[in-house]
Amino acid sequence: MIKSFYLRHIGNRFFFKLLLFYSIIIIATISLLVFVIAYNITTILREQALNYNKQVLQTVSNYFYNQNKNFKKIMNSMYIDGWGKDRQVIYAIQELFKNSKASLGNAQLDEEHISSVRILNDYLSDVVLPSDIDIIDIVVVNPACDFDISASKYISFPKLLDYKETIYKSISVHGKENINRKKSYILSPFKVTDYSNSVNIYGIYDYLRGIDDSSSFIGYMVATYNLDSIKNSYSQFSKYLIGNIMIVSNDGQVIFDSSGKYYSQPFTYFKKINTSTSNSIPDKDYIINSVKNKEFGFTVVGMISKSELYKNVNSLNEFIIVTAIISIMLILALTFLSTNRFSKRVKNIISTLREVQKGNLSARATLKGNNDEIEQISYNLNLMSERLDEYI
Repeated sequence: MIKSFYLRHIGNRFFFKLLLFYSIIIIATISLLVFVIAYNITTILREQALNYNKQVLQTVSNYFYNQNKNFKKIMNSMYIDGWGKDRQVIYAIQELFKNSKASLGNAQLDEEHISSVRILNDYLSDVVLPSDIDIIDIVVVNPACDFDISASKYISFPKLLDYKETIYKSISVHGKENINRKKSYILSPFKVTDYSNSVNIYGIYDYLRGIDDSSSFIGYMVATYNLDSIKNSYSQFSKYLIGNIMIVSNDGQVIFDSSGKYYSQPFTYFKKINTSTSNSIPDKDYIINSVKNKEFGFTVVGMISKSELYKNVNSLNEFIIVTAIISIMLILALTFLSTNRFSKRVKNIISTLREVQKGNLSARATLKGNNDEIEQISYNLNLMSERLDEYI
């Protein structure tokens, strides 16, 4: 069928053969060009997304590391600053908490205890809170969690009283673990709601060691933070960021999740990330990168959905392909019109030659005034016919 169509419509027509030849070249060239462009764009956008993701991972890792380091520095300063004010603080805490009975919180404090509370309050308000702009509240609490001294940076919402019990409940889960096992502990995120306001909060805490016996503890120090502060740390990348950013502790607890869907549930990819020696974890649905911090025991994870990554790429590739198809159709249409025009002019010459061959010397080829090669052939054919007519 194709062969018969070719022989009937193209086989004996030079210009149609030429059109077919150029059409194949045009389609092949543009198709190759589209493939190269689409491939390069896909590669560039993929690498760009991964680079931004890695930059955000490192930024968040540095931010969270500095937050833990600063909290640890606050605690250490109470032990290593000699006999100055900070050193007095740990003695004040020990004095307050040496009797951890619940009655201490209910009974009227004597003058010595009031002095200890004043020292501790001044330290928390004047030293601890100004040392980190992201701290919302700072709390020092005894082992039984029934007596505490606290300071808050914000008078308005969120209020420490609204979520103090949540903090103590989280601390009690760990119990009296080996207090030297970690440099600090991280509280699971929780939401505090007050009417129309809602704030997601997480906390960092550590054990307050005894002055005479560092293997024992006399209480806890807890600092709380707004989860939005972590988002703000990489806000300069938000416009170009694709995927989800998370902070996961070494026990699989999700501390921060930019998407919000992994809170209060086991993190699906924790085992893969925890056992992997590489920063890139293979997966069929996601591109997963991670930055591990062994000092404070957390991992920052970046998850990019492959469907999300290639969504914009596919849209752009579709636009390129549609543009290429339209371009091919326009080029072929213009080529066909141009070829068809030349073909008609050649047909006119052939028709004139056949008339002359039959003996009709009055037949003349049509002159268009284009002054090209075909026009010159037509002119000379007409001139030849005139002279032959004169001779005969």
